[in-house]
Amino acid sequence: ITDITFHGSSVFPAGLTSCLIRAFAGNRPMEVRHVSLEKDCLTFFFEDVPDTVSLLITQKEAYTVFEVESCPRCIDFLTVGPVVTTLNDVVGDVIGVVQGGDVAIGIQALNTKTLPGFPYELAPHRLHISRDTTSSLTVGSIEGISSAAYTMPFGSVLQLFGENRRRDRIKTVEYAENCIPAPPLENGDAHIEGCRFALFACDRAEALNTIGRLEAAEGLPHPTLDGQWLKTSRKARCSYLIGEFGTENVDKMLSYAQMGGFSCLYHPEPFESWGHFILRREQFPQGDASLKECVEKARALGMRMGLHTLSAFTSTQDPYVTPVPHKGLKAMLPGILESPLGQTQTELTVRALGGVHLGSTLSCIRIEDELIQYADYEISPQDAALAEACGKEESGDTAPLPGTGDTVSPDACAATRTVVLKGCTRGAFGTVASPHPAGSPVQKLIDYPYRTLFPDIRLQDQFSDRLANLFVQTGVSQISFDGLEGCEWTGEGEYAVNRFCMRWYRQLDHLVLNDASRLHHFLWHMNTRMNWGEPWGEEMRTGQVEGRIRNQEFFRKNLFPAMLGWFLVRKANRKFEASTLEDMEWALSEAAGFDAGFSLSAGCDTLDGLGNSTEILEAVRNWELLRFENRFSDELKELLKKPETEWHLEKEDDHLFRLYPMAITRPLICDLLEMQPGQPGGSDWTLNNPLEKQSFSFRMKVEGYGYIENPRFYNKYGMLQFRTVVKGGQYLLFDGQEAYVTDRNYNRLSRAEYSGSCQIDHGAAQL
Repeated sequence: ITDITFHGSSVFPAGLTSCLIRAFAGNRPMEVRHVSLEKDCLTFFFEDVPDTVSLLITQKEAYTVFEVESCPRCIDFLTVGPVVTTLNDVVGDVIGVVQGGDVAIGIQALNTKTLPGFPYELAPHRLHISRDTTSSLTVGSIEGISSAAYTMPFGSVLQLFGENRRRDRIKTVEYAENCIPAPPLENGDAHIEGCRFALFACDRAEALNTIGRLEAAEGLPHPTLDGQWLKTSRKARCSYLIGEFGTENVDKMLSYAQMGGFSCLYHPEPFESWGHFILRREQFPQGDASLKECVEKARALGMRMGLHTLSAFTSTQDPYVTPVPHKGLKAMLPGILESPLGQTQTELTVRALGGVHLGSTLSCIRIEDELIQYADYEISPQDAALAEACGKEESGDTAPLPGTGDTVSPDACAATRTVVLKGCTRGAFGTVASPHPAGSPVQKLIDYPYRTLFPDIRLQDQFSDRLANLFVQTGVSQISFDGLEGCEWTGEGEYAVNRFCMRWYRQLDHLVLNDASRLHHFLWHMNTRMNWGEPWGEEMRTGQVEGRIRNQEFFRKNLFPAMLGWFLVRKANRKFEASTLEDMEWALSEAAGFDAGFSLSAGCDTLDGLGNSTEILEAVRNWELLRFENRFSDELKELLKKPETEWHLEKEDDHLFRLYPMAITRPLICDLLEMQPGQPGGSDWTLNNPLEKQSFSFRMKVEGYGYIENPRFYNKYGMLQFRTVVKGGQYLLFDGQEAYVTDRNYNRLSRAEYSGSCQIDHGAAQL
C-alpha cells in the first residue's frame, strides 16, 4: 500500500511499509514476486512457490470486503496488514477503528477464524512494533501484538490474521511455553480459505453507524432490543441486581429488584458443577424446570433473569471428570510410563511428560481412565544437567550435552527427560485406581487455581451446546461469560473463544444480553457490554476506583457501551462497617457522571439484615431513573465523575429532584483512653467545610464494651445535646432532623430525643 486518501487528503505516513496481506510458511515470510488484478480478484505470486493466494474484492457502499478465495496448504499464516495510517487521536485496539481529525478508518474481521493482531510465532517479522500495552484494565492488559489496532509515533497500525489449522501444532498459552498440543481441525474453520475482512473509511462521527450497517449486511451478530441496535440503545447500560435466588426466595429477591428499579436479577453462582452446568439442587430442586419457574415469575413483572458462568472451566466433580474422565479433557504434551504401575503404587516414572515443570494447583495426570495427583516430582541428575544446558541456550537451536562434545536440541532435551512423580494420590476425583503397563501414555491435565480443568476444542462445543439449551429451555436472558481466557488453553487462541460463544449465540431463540471476562474483536458485535470492576476485599469508595475509570476510556475508544463494574452492599463484619447511603450515592454519582451502568451485589440475607436497605434501593431507583433519561447535563456530569466529590439526591415528586453537593469529613476520633488527668471526656476537632455555613448531620459509632450517655456536640454557634445511651457496637445517627440509635447494621433500636442546634462555618471550622 503506497497511499491512503480520504476526501482527497492523504492519511498515510509516507515512506513506511504497509501491506494488504503477507504470507508465511515455516514461520518465514514468503517474498511476493508480483500481484495481478483481474476483475474482482487480486492474485499474489510468490518467489520459489508455484501456488498463489487470491483475494475476492467486493466494493460496498460504505466499505470493501476481501475474502481469501485460495491459499496453498504450505502457508501457515496469512496476515492482513500492517495497514498504517497517520491517525491516532483515538485508537480502538479491540474494535480496530482509528480516528484522527474528521476521519475514521476501520478494519473488521467478518468471521470467527479471522483474528485480530499478529501471530506470536511470527513476532520477529513484525514490521512496526508497539512494545507497550494498548490498554490496562481491571481485568488485565491488552498487548499490541494481539490488538486489531495500536498507536505508533507516526499514527496507527491495523492488523488481522488467519491460521492454517489443518496441521499439527505446538502452542504457547500464557506461561506454558511450547507444550500445548493443537491437533488438526477438520471443519471449514481449519482453512485459511474463507477468511474475510472489511476495510472502511468514513467521517469520524459515522464510525459506529458504519459498523452497524456492516454488521447487518454481512451477517454478523446485530442484536437489537425494542427495535434499536444495542450499541446505541440506552438499555444496554441498564444496571442490574446481583443476588442468589431459587424457588424459595425468588419472590423476595424480585421485590428487592423492583424497589431498586432494576430490570434484571442476576444469579452469581447458580451451578454446582461447571461443564454439564448442573444447577444447585438446594436452590433449584427440579433443575432446569425450577429455574424456568423463576424466570416466568420475573417475566410477569417485566424483568429479566441472568446467570454467571465460568465458560470452559470444568469442575472436578462434574461428570466430564468423574467417575470416568472424558477423553476430551485438555492436556499438555503426553509422556510415556517408563515401567509398569501397580494399583497401589504412589511413585511412578515418566519420560518426556510435557508441562511437569510448570506450577499447577491440581498437579493431575491422566493414565487411561485414571486420574492421579502428585505431590512432588524429581528429575534425574543427568537429566537435570541436560535441562539446565537447554535452558541456557539462547538461540533455541542446540545446546551442549553435559560430559560430551555433542549438542542436543531443546526438543530432544524434553524427549529424553525422565521424571519421578512422588506422593501420588491414586484414583483422584472419584476415578478408579488401576494397574497400567509400561509404555502407557501419560498426560498432565491443564488446570486453574479455581481447582478446575479444561476441555479440548471439541469437548468445548458440548459446553456451548448445554448453555444454549439451558437458555432456550428456561428463557434466561442475561449471561456473563467469565473466564473466557480458559478457552485459549485448547491451543486455538482467540479462535476458540469466538467458537465457544458463537456456537452458543447461534442456537438462541431469544435475545440474551451478555458480557464477558474479556472483550474480543469479533465478539464485540455479539456482546452487549462489559461490566468490569470487582468489589471484593475493599471499601466501596476504594475498590478499583482508578481501574474503573480507566475502563471507561477503554469503552470510549472502542465505541462500546460504558459500565462501571460491580458494587458490593455488605453487612458489618470484622473488617468492614455496613454499607451506608453515602457510600451508595458516591457510586451512583460516579455512574451518572460517566453515564455508565453497574451491578449491585446484595443478597437476600444482606438486604434483610440492613436497616438502611430500603433507602439504599430507593436512591438507586432515583439516580438510575435520571441517568437513563439523560437528565444530567454535560457540565454536571464532569463534576459527578470526580471520585473526590460527594452528592445527595432528594425526590420531591415524580418530576422534580433536588441534587446537593456534600462534604464528608475524615473519621473524627474521640479516644477516652487518651484523656489527660482532669480533662473532661471529649475531643476538639478541626474540619473543613467547602460549602456555605450550615447545620450538619453525622454518624457516631461507639467502639469497645462500654457506653456513651447523653453525647453533646458544640462550638461557638451552639450545642446539640442528645438524651440517649449508645452502647459499644451501636451507632447514633442524626440526619439534621431526627436521631436514632441503631445496631451495627443500622437497624433502628430507639429514637433519640435531642435539643439545641449547632452550625459549621465555611472553611476551617471547629467542633
